[in-house]
This record gives sequence, structure tokens and C-alpha cells, in this order.
Amino acid sequence: MFGLSILFFVGCDSEKGVTVFNAQPEATITSHLDGDIVDAGVPIFFRGIVSDPNHSYDELSASWFAGSQELCAPTQPESDGVVQCEAVLGEQDNEIRLEVQDPVNGTGSARAILSVVPTEPPEGVILEPIGTMRYYSDQKITFIARLSD
Repeated sequence: MFGLSILFFVGCDSEKGVTVFNAQPEATITSHLDGDIVDAGVPIFFRGIVSDPNHSYDELSASWFAGSQELCAPTQPESDGVVQCEAVLGEQDNEIRLEVQDPVNGTGSARAILSVVPTEPPEGVILEPIGTMRYYSDQKITFIARLSD
């Protein structure tokens, strides 16, 4: 009997090199849901959470947008991934977007479609003193007004 030897050759394709996988960061808006009603022209506080499975929070950058307009400059998330922005929306700014970017340009985003309602300025009418009376600078004057909003 003779022995039969079989050799297997395992090769590698040296042209492929090493492939690095970058998981995309994720963003969630926690302060507002689709359909929430907000007032135009009034400061609104936005809050969200960002994360990335292969990057730490201090390596991420988060930005807030209304349509294509940047609401708040890019910021680094807090140590728990929370990002915040205070901004004033116009009547047309109904889509809010939170974007997060990692150091190798991976991006993630979340959006909320809001109902932005116009606001009217408050109104005030001075009822007293009446402009036809005479007043003196050394005497106190009582004012009566009606305010509405």
C-alpha cells in the first residue's frame, strides 16, 4: 500500500487588503413627535439622543436643522448622548432634523414634522390716565391698562 498525500493550498487575494467597517451613527428626537403643535416666533427647546456603536460620544458631532437652515451650530453630545438646541421657528419651518456625524463621515439623522402655528403679538390699551387731563411731574399718576394675548 502506498500513501497518498493531498495538499490543500489556501491563498489570499492580496489585492483586496483589509476592509474596515464603520457602523452608521444613530439619532433620535426625544422632545417632539410628528404632528406636535408649536408656536412660530417663540423659542423652542429641542432635545435628542445620538449614538454610534464604534465611536465614543466625544467623537461625534450633532446639528439641528429646519429644512436646509441650520438652527444650532454643530455640538458634541453630552456624556450620555444627549444633544439640545433652543431655536425660533418661522411658520414655514415644519420639518426639524437632527443629524449626527462620526469622525469618518458616517452620518445618521432623525426628523419630526411639526405643525407650526402663527402667533399674534400681545395687545395693550391704556385706559387711564386720559390724555385730555393735565398731569404734573411731581405727582404720582395711576395707570390702568387692558392687556391680552
